[in-house]
Amino acid sequence: MSKLTSSLATTFTIFDLATATVQILGRDWETVPIGRWKASGSIRHRDGHHDGFTLAVSPAGELHIRNEDAEELTTLTDADPSTGLAYVAVVVADVIREELARDAITPTGPMPYETLRTSYREIERLMEQHVDRVLPRHVEGAVLDVLDEETLAEHGAPTQAVFATSEFDDGYGWSVEEVLVRFSDGSTHDVELDYGDTCRNFLADHAAAHEVGDDSKLVVSFDPPGLQITT
Repeated sequence: MSKLTSSLATTFTIFDLATATVQILGRDWETVPIGRWKASGSIRHRDGHHDGFTLAVSPAGELHIRNEDAEELTTLTDADPSTGLAYVAVVVADVIREELARDAITPTGPMPYETLRTSYREIERLMEQHVDRVLPRHVEGAVLDVLDEETLAEHGAPTQAVFATSEFDDGYGWSVEEVLVRFSDGSTHDVELDYGDTCRNFLADHAAAHEVGDDSKLVVSFDPPGLQITT
């Protein structure tokens, strides 16, 4: 495996870097090896909405980050003595986020109200579709994070998570304090999720989009992924 080397002789592989970067970007992204991670690898969106970004190491130890069109975004060298895996992963994640932000729809000037309203509603619709599509895997990841190996060995993989609501300052939302988890052996356990900002935002957006109330419940299925609101 090719390795990146800092000036303190700290080494890590492209696989290490890609994995650390995906952990920063979140559960919507995955690593894809190229040539068994010998010199390069790819980071791409799990749903196939983006062809991905390539990380490649030159013989001199420089890291090249390229977009889906093979355009060079940046080249990193080992200039800083404090450079390490965590630092480089943050830099790579920032480069990817900046490139994705370039695709954002930005008005070039004032527009009529009707145009703005229609554009806003269309963005809202696309966001709701995105949340519905990715929320199951984010919830599944959050559930797996709080389950120990003994529980998984005894009851099998989690198949569903059921959320009740709590009342917040801005209305009702999905509560993560007592989530009912169903396992493949038919058993259930209540867990409290320790989830990241992305999952938290998706749960909040989902609840707001569906105007949930006191008696609402959200059933999140993992395989196949699905969402169902019951009252």
